[in-house]
Parts: sequence; C-alpha cells; structure tokens
Amino acid sequence: MVNIYEYFENRRDAGERLSAHPDFQNIDKGIVLALTREGVPIGAEIARAHHFDFEPYYRQRATVKSLRERSAILTTDGIEDAALTIGTIHWLRNEAVNKILVATPVIAPAALSTIERVVDKVIFMFAPHEFYAAGEWYMDFSPTSDLEIDSLLEPFKYPVEAT
Repeated sequence: MVNIYEYFENRRDAGERLSAHPDFQNIDKGIVLALTREGVPIGAEIARAHHFDFEPYYRQRATVKSLRERSAILTTDGIEDAALTIGTIHWLRNEAVNKILVATPVIAPAALSTIERVVDKVIFMFAPHEFYAAGEWYMDFSPTSDLEIDSLLEPFKYPVEAT
C-alpha cells in the first residue's frame, strides 16, 4: 500500500507546517492553548507565526489568562481519541470564549467527526482512514523534554514546572 500522506520530521516541523494553514489568517484575539506537553511545540509555532498569545494549558487550568471573548486554539501533536479534547472544550465553553478551534497536524476520522460538532473549526493537515497512533506520522516522536519546553516558552515568558 502506498502512503499518500507525508511524515513530519518532528513536532516543531509539524507546527511550522500547520501554522501555514489559511484558516489561521482570520482569527481575532487568538490565544493558543497547548492541550498536552507534546502540544507545546505545535502551539508555539502557531502562536509565533500569527502573533497569538500562548499558554501551556496542560500544566493547570488555573494559570490560563483571561479567555473571555478570545478565540481559543487548542493544540496537540495528534488526536486518536476525542475524549481529552472534548473535556477541555466543555470547560472552555464555561469560560465565555468567543470561538473554540482545535489545531492538530493529524487526527483520526472518528475523532474529527466528534470534535467538529462541538467547535467552531478543526484545523488539520491529515485525517487518514488508517490511523492507529499520532506517532506513526512523525519521524521523531520522542517525548518533549522540559528543556525543549523551556526553550519554546522563553519568548512567551512562562517557566517550566518539573514533571
């Protein structure tokens, strides 16, 4: 079987490529929220490219800046199952955000179908029918280290908390 999809070199490459998606152009008052540690490289690239605020959401909800009337963009490195994302979306609805978007390089079709019913937009590059895990779409899928997160968050002035 021939793979018609491209592989990402790593999460930063995926974030850079995803940030070029035209749907980011019309987002007003954007704030990028990394849904997981592994979403930080994706989110940092999107925030940097579009001058959005950026929060490492995975650390704890209480640290998130005021979201009222903002366009919240949840990022992660891939979505196999919609459960974590849906839980976060419900929480965001209570924060009176203007819009909720989910941005991920790769997403399982079933998760896409579920998520797109409850958000304003899902921005993605691939939704392959044969999807088993996000890691299969990356050449380097090693864990995101505290050092890498610290480096990515530096421009946004957020210290890393050890995990």
